[in-house]
Amino acid sequence: MKSFKEIAEEILREAGKPMHYRDITQRALDRSLIKTKGETPWATMNAVITVDIIKNNNNSPFIKVGSGKYKYNTKYVPKKTKPKIKDKRKMSEEFVKNCVVIYLTSNGWKITKLANLRGKGVDIKAQKGNRYFFIEAKGQGERPQSSENAFVYSLGQIITRMKVVDAKHAYNYMIALPYESAQIAKRRIPWKLAEKLSLYVFSVKQNGSVKKLSWKDIKETKSNA
Repeated sequence: MKSFKEIAEEILREAGKPMHYRDITQRALDRSLIKTKGETPWATMNAVITVDIIKNNNNSPFIKVGSGKYKYNTKYVPKKTKPKIKDKRKMSEEFVKNCVVIYLTSNGWKITKLANLRGKGVDIKAQKGNRYFFIEAKGQGERPQSSENAFVYSLGQIITRMKVVDAKHAYNYMIALPYESAQIAKRRIPWKLAEKLSLYVFSVKQNGSVKKLSWKDIKETKSNA
């Protein structure tokens, strides 16, 4: 089965003209190219295209030409794929970031930065009106202690990114983690600290689903302990 990216690329290349992401999605549904249990495949389509443009810039198969409208990049050169090597990690950092980006864009957030693995600064920056999200993401390694390491490293990094502002909750901070690491974060982070710093946890599962955990969820976890 083709991915959303491959489907969008095929439809735009055949169309030879700009299309809105909703129209791309509808054409894909009409041709039975998309099989999804999600209720908003058009939001996923838009998020996938947006992520690809941010990550690959001029070497993305997509060019944004207007609000929600894209055309095929005729200068696009597909990257040569290397032979796949079995990755022993349960969930890569790249997978976690992409799931979070899709979640955010599907909920009305604009991605203003998406760093690669070697990028400096915060991994993801997002904006919605006057609110901002600064997000550090971590994947999961093969060692038994990797889940806790992911939590500790992400928390340490996001703390160094924190700003002091007058407007309460203008800046929100998040650590995006695989599910196992997120459970550790829920148990270990003091809920009063999370409330004070506007700190959230994104819990990402293998199926790509994302859950945002607030200080209230952290408090409930400790109350039930």
